[in-house]
Amino acid sequence: MSTSSFFLLVAFLSVFTLVMGFLAAHRGITYQKGGRTYVGFVGVSAIAMMDLLASVFYGPGEAYRYIGYDAMFFLVLTSGIIALYAFSMTEIAEILEGLGQRGGGVYTITYLIFGRALSLIAVASILVDYINMAALSAISAVENAASVFPIWEGIRIPLELGIVWFLALLNILGIRSNVWTTFGVFLFLGYALVAGIALGLTGLDARALDTLVRGFRDPIAHMAGSGVLGALGYATVGVGSTILAYSGIETVLQTQKLVENWREIRKAYLFLVILNGILIPGVGVLALTHVPDPGAHVEGLVATYAVQVEGEVYGVVMALAAALALAFAMNTAFVGGTELLTTIAERYGLAFLLRTNRAGVHQGIILFLAATFTVLILITNGSANLVADMFAIGLLASFVLNLLALVTYRISEGYSRMRAYRTGVAKNVFLILVFAAAFVYVAAHKIHGTALWAGTSLAMIFLGVLAARFFRNPDLAYESAFHTVEDLERYIAEMSGDTVHLHFARPREGVGQEPGHVYVTFALQRLRPPRRRGENHFVLPYSQMWGVVAEMEALLRHLEKKFPDRAFVVHLGWPLSSWRERLSTGFMVHHFLMLPKSFPNIAFRIEYTPRTKLPR
Repeated sequence: MSTSSFFLLVAFLSVFTLVMGFLAAHRGITYQKGGRTYVGFVGVSAIAMMDLLASVFYGPGEAYRYIGYDAMFFLVLTSGIIALYAFSMTEIAEILEGLGQRGGGVYTITYLIFGRALSLIAVASILVDYINMAALSAISAVENAASVFPIWEGIRIPLELGIVWFLALLNILGIRSNVWTTFGVFLFLGYALVAGIALGLTGLDARALDTLVRGFRDPIAHMAGSGVLGALGYATVGVGSTILAYSGIETVLQTQKLVENWREIRKAYLFLVILNGILIPGVGVLALTHVPDPGAHVEGLVATYAVQVEGEVYGVVMALAAALALAFAMNTAFVGGTELLTTIAERYGLAFLLRTNRAGVHQGIILFLAATFTVLILITNGSANLVADMFAIGLLASFVLNLLALVTYRISEGYSRMRAYRTGVAKNVFLILVFAAAFVYVAAHKIHGTALWAGTSLAMIFLGVLAARFFRNPDLAYESAFHTVEDLERYIAEMSGDTVHLHFARPREGVGQEPGHVYVTFALQRLRPPRRRGENHFVLPYSQMWGVVAEMEALLRHLEKKFPDRAFVVHLGWPLSSWRERLSTGFMVHHFLMLPKSFPNIAFRIEYTPRTKLPR
């Protein structure tokens, strides 16, 4: 080791030690407050980072297999895209907490916005990702260990299953011991990878520098010379080839029940963005730069890189780090999966899944997850290639559903509530397009994964119907908080006069008390309804599946048929919303303008009423 390598290594490791020590001492791991134990943002990040850091040991090699040295550029680009997505997840955490919901992640937000069917597809998406990730982690952990220690072929599958059930036991013991154990492993991985970056930077020679420059120059030149569609298509392939490195990102949101508030989630995502943005692209790019033939070392690329820069001893350390990271990556699946299924069980009243042991852990759910991981390993006979073929499709589906729910909520509800953290509708729409394109690419090239995702989605929808039928229908609790069309009918029937002035008021608009006037406000079916502002004000639910305008048209047709002897005058408020808050305003106004064609016997008025009486 050269002098420059030694001093850079000491500097990097010292900074890492100081930062981790400071965070651990300042309630970063676990802490007690108000008689409860909370997991700090570093503890949550450590759980999620087990999967993210594990991806260093297979992600760059798999990416090279598909796109060659261009993987260097796309490892960095995908890291930036995931950082943008992490900020959107923080906004979802604030929204969920503001709506009185904690935990469940993609399931909860899609249920509140889109209802049961899409929310259960979201559950299937994240479960498929967890199951595949857990199985692949156990298999790859044994394979990496076998590259250092001789392991008989006949005991590899028993070792893989042993990892599964060891981590199941760790989770059953309770979350506190789990977090501290995981944090200890995370520190070891951090030291190994930080050392890898320091040694790799000081060991760059002319050949490695030329490879590094080519890895960034060539894909940029390729996209610049391919036109807009060609560049977008190539970028989609690149992102789709490297996205499997980030399956732990959803786990932070899943663990919202374990933290004090959404601000801890924000800190965890910020911590992940910084550390993940350094370690994963840093080690991956340097490994591709230093190893002369990455294609010959796909499964052990980082371990080979460690031998290349510092010899056999560091190679053994990196191989052990890989085995630990891949084993504890399964912990991400246990923690996130447990929180997800607990939320579903609470919503549908599945008491048999909610039984806890002395440590307060839902051991039935943990045992169920361990059984699913075991079944997949046995079905694939421990084949990493077959399991990898099923990977990433559920991850991308959950990304798209999360962002669709976030954008839909902001378009429908604006920013008057839960406005402390916002990321912008335009940015989230951009991410939807990126992840949707990557989803199409991965679905077309990983048929086994697509079939597993589709089959699991159908199964979850079927089980959801059964749970709502025989246990508890969660929609009923939300429906009882709203008025019904029958309530509105009875009020109109008791009104005097032949003319009914029907005002469609937005949630925060004023309501008048003039005789002959009735006000209707539509609110999302599974959100807290707006406060009723008078006896002539009715709050009706609408489904995002159909939209406000469709519900409005259905109501008008019903009232026109129910009261043929009444003349209806419909009042619509003047649209004042910012385009940045409600991109759909223009489309809604267009639909409003078309209403007279559908209801020629009803008078329509779009008007603005000032809050104070204007002088004549």
